[in-house]
Amino acid sequence: MEKAIPTHARVLRFFGDTYKTIRFWYHYIRRRIKYGRFEYPYRNKADNLAIRVLGTGPSLTSELNELREHGELNSIPMFAMNFFADSELFFELKPTRYCLADPAFYKDVLMAERVHKLFEILSSRVDWEMRVYVPNVSIDEAKRRITNPKIIIVPISILRFEGFESLRNKFYKKGTAVPSFVNVLIMIEYISINEGFKKIYLYGADHTFLNNLMVDDDNVLKVEDTHFYGTERIIANVHEDGTPWRVAEFIYDKYLTFIEHDIMRNYADYMGVDIINCTRHSMIDSYTRLAQIEKLEKSQPEHKE
Repeated sequence: MEKAIPTHARVLRFFGDTYKTIRFWYHYIRRRIKYGRFEYPYRNKADNLAIRVLGTGPSLTSELNELREHGELNSIPMFAMNFFADSELFFELKPTRYCLADPAFYKDVLMAERVHKLFEILSSRVDWEMRVYVPNVSIDEAKRRITNPKIIIVPISILRFEGFESLRNKFYKKGTAVPSFVNVLIMIEYISINEGFKKIYLYGADHTFLNNLMVDDDNVLKVEDTHFYGTERIIANVHEDGTPWRVAEFIYDKYLTFIEHDIMRNYADYMGVDIINCTRHSMIDSYTRLAQIEKLEKSQPEHKE
């Protein structure tokens, strides 16, 4: 039996949520004045419309090979992200949607050679219709760097929800607020739900962030940055001033990532959307796994005519 919440705790929570709601609307008005309207509300589409979200985890290649063997690789639209364009798979699969959520893509101080190459690919080599989603605060820079008439650049608000939990999903549906985009996969899930997709299949969503962490002799946290296109040991993260993250900051950031996946599962349920994790060894435990569905199907008795 659940323990009743004391009256004083409920009163404090009410006033706390009221304060957060006022703060949310204050930031909403400020951003409207500065950036204009960038809501991305729910758009109802055909029932059972599905999409594949292509993460960049190391499992992606084998997962796509399985789809290729079964002749299902290009059966539904695909949504790619980050440096996926810098791979041959990009030109084979030709995703119709792409997400560049990380602010680092739009800051000159962090524009490494690899990032320049990515924008060059998008600007000159994409010969199919594609929508690229970017944070609204980076829209001008994104338009300057991506000069391809085949690409539509779509700005997404980054105003996070604050306030009464009972209002969260309603605000998400209206596009008035968005989840924390602590991980690009969160942003893609949110966009896909609000575009009206009823089934969202996740591939390459390993989220094995905590594997192979180490701190060197200079107290710098390093991690094996493992993707389907290769592995390298790098500094885990850095602040804008160039100083590396501490271990606690890195782990807290990943904690927030998994919390946001739980929030997105709640929103998906609210909207009647199935998010299916097709990544075999994914650390995400918020969504139904393809393996669970396969086990259930195998356990069902065969019906004879």
